[in-house]
Amino acid sequence: MDPAFIYALVAAESNFDPAPGTARRGGCCKSSPGPGATVSREPYEPTVWTWRQNLSAGVDYLAWCRSELHRRQKFSYPLLLASFHYGIDYVAARDFDLRRLDPPDNAIYRELWRGKPHARAPPK
Repeated sequence: MDPAFIYALVAAESNFDPAPGTARRGGCCKSSPGPGATVSREPYEPTVWTWRQNLSAGVDYLAWCRSELHRRQKFSYPLLLASFHYGIDYVAARDFDLRRLDPPDNAIYRELWRGKPHARAPPK
């Protein structure tokens, strides 16, 4: 997986701030309990607020989504982003058609959605 894609995704989700969140999603990757349980046995609370564990679970979930997309022969970075954001079942229910999904309202997300995995370049 392209590290620049992961970097841009975390920038879009939280601007690298481990604390922001809602009752449903939190941490650097804006993790939620459902996807987290797909890839981790750790309890959602309090690990979601530990940035290293949150980032690790987020990357693990991305890898799981990537594997599922490859298994279904549907992989692309925009579909990986959509699967991470909406959940792969939601994306599959729309036949993996990005035109049937609303892109998140975020400048970095819009670039990633357009297939530009380097939407925000990591520091050198």
